[in-house]
Amino acid sequence: MTMIQLIACIGMIAGLFMVLGISPAEMSDSIFSRLTAAPGSIRADINETTAKKGRLLPPGDHGSSRRC
Repeated sequence: MTMIQLIACIGMIAGLFMVLGISPAEMSDSIFSRLTAAPGSIRADINETTAKKGRLLPPGDHGSSRRC
């Protein structure tokens, strides 16, 4: 009975890889590359985030067009 369960488990795992269209080596490479990558600095993360936002107002336009 245990042997049948083992074969069924292996078949489900192999089927999952076939359905997703990836190889086991590809999956393990992506997992281990993230685990072994050097951590980035917080400053680089902040700079990257603020660079994506950009400026909300064009340069020199600080509400001067509105007159009260």
